[in-house]
Amino acid sequence: MEVNMTIIKTNKLLDFSFFRKYSNTIIESGSGCGGGIQEMIDAGYKRIKSVEAKDTYHEHNQKKFADFRMVELFFGMSKDLFPEMLKDITTPAVFFLDAHVSGEMSAGHQDYLEKGNASEYAQDNCLTAEIGMVLANGAHHVIIIDDQNGENDENIKYRQMCLSANPNYKFYFYDEHREGGTFYKNKSLVCIPE
Repeated sequence: MEVNMTIIKTNKLLDFSFFRKYSNTIIESGSGCGGGIQEMIDAGYKRIKSVEAKDTYHEHNQKKFADFRMVELFFGMSKDLFPEMLKDITTPAVFFLDAHVSGEMSAGHQDYLEKGNASEYAQDNCLTAEIGMVLANGAHHVIIIDDQNGENDENIKYRQMCLSANPNYKFYFYDEHREGGTFYKNKSLVCIPE
C-alpha cells in the first residue's frame, strides 16, 4: 500500500479553534509566556495541558492561569513529562508541539550553544521524542508541529513516523501572523488522521 507524504498548503493562518472538531483536549509542549494557552482558552478547549522547561515562564503561567480550571501546567522537559501528561489521554486529542530552544530566553539555550544539534533541547531531538510518545499513546491524535517553515528533511521523518503508525494521516501547512506584523508562510505542519 502506497502512502501519501504530500503536504497540502492551506494558505490559512493556524487557528486552534479549527481543530476543536477533533477533540476538546489540547496538549502543548513549550508554554513560553502563555500566548498559546490563551489562544486555546479562547478557542473553547475544555482541557488544556501545557509543559514548560524554563522556570520563569512556568511561574508566570502559574500566576496568569491560576483561575482557569481547564489549564494543567507541568514544569520540566516534555520528553520526561509526556508519559505522566498522557497517562489519562484515552481518546483523540490535539497536540501542539513547540518545545525547543528558540533564543537566549528559552530553556536549554546555553546547552544548545555548547552542543548544537546534539543538545536535548535541539528542535529535532525534542520533536522526535514527542511525536514518538504521542503516536505510542494512539495513532488517532491531531499533531501540530510548529516552526517547520516549509518542507525539510526533519519533517519528512515526522511524516514517516505518523504514516508508520497510521497510513491514513494527511498533512497540511498553516501560516502564522505574529503581533508586530511578521508573517510566516507554511510555518506549522498539521498531521491529521483522516
